[in-house]
Amino acid sequence: MGPALEPGELRSVPRVAALERLLARASIENKEPLPYEAELCDLFGVKAAPGRDLPIAALTHLVDFDDGHEGVWMRADPVYLHPDLSKLLLLLDAEALRIERADAQSLLEELNAGLNEEDWRLIMGKDPARWYLHLKSLPEIRTCPPLAALGRPVDSYLPAGPESRRWQRLTNEAQMILHAAEINRTRQTRGDMPVNSLWFWGAGTLPYVPPGRWSWVFGDDLLVQALAKHCACPYGNTPITVLSLFAEQNIGSTPLVVISAGRRLRQAHDVAGWRDYLSNLEKNWFVPILALLRQGHLASVELLADACLWGLTRRTLWRFWKKTKPLGR
Repeated sequence: MGPALEPGELRSVPRVAALERLLARASIENKEPLPYEAELCDLFGVKAAPGRDLPIAALTHLVDFDDGHEGVWMRADPVYLHPDLSKLLLLLDAEALRIERADAQSLLEELNAGLNEEDWRLIMGKDPARWYLHLKSLPEIRTCPPLAALGRPVDSYLPAGPESRRWQRLTNEAQMILHAAEINRTRQTRGDMPVNSLWFWGAGTLPYVPPGRWSWVFGDDLLVQALAKHCACPYGNTPITVLSLFAEQNIGSTPLVVISAGRRLRQAHDVAGWRDYLSNLEKNWFVPILALLRQGHLASVELLADACLWGLTRRTLWRFWKKTKPLGR
């Protein structure tokens, strides 16, 4: 659920009694381990074709643009790669680079002028850190989301497959253009890190989505919003507390709540941030969920994390012989 902790760090993890009780009393179903994006798409019945990406770009394009969703879309997000001895580390992804719209527009103009490849044209989404590329056909590669590689040597996360060399060449060409870009020197003068590479990922077309399983979807993640929009499901931001859900009108009997803020903390091994995050989840979610189940205000709850699905009802809470264990120990 959280960062891999050293023995000394385990002692600093707060006790989360409500969560520990919920996990101990729940029915457990082990699932196939999947990356976050794949697990999220699976909740909506979206799967990748063999040897291909999940169509993340086509899905998020639905949120970033009002039309033009047809065809093959790929994300080409700006990143900062840092040389470390004989390795290249993905030090900053698009979210961490804090790119202003004017900077992004200038860089896109230089890339579009220099990357003369099959009339491609990079475009910017609503957020200047999200860039897109429209393709004539689906590339034969598998890619990784940039967050999965954050802080790690990039070699293991670069595009793989029959067309991987082509995409590595395009990455190298983009890096040369970005290295010469005047706006990057301006960014460094301001104390900002330069954009020195593109991260190609998530190519595909809009997938078929089976009839909606969820009566309402809550999340603070672009992909969650995109999936909800694609299946015409009502969407809202993740509430601060589970009790706020009951203030919503007509959320139905099967709302989905995606709490994903801990992903970046986990990837960065931010133990202090993870402690605070876990304490907030305990206070605002797990303590009230436990109370609502006991009082009969919730019929059932399912918690999904790390390839485990915990199913809870008021009846399962009476499994007093199931002893709780400190989380992470």
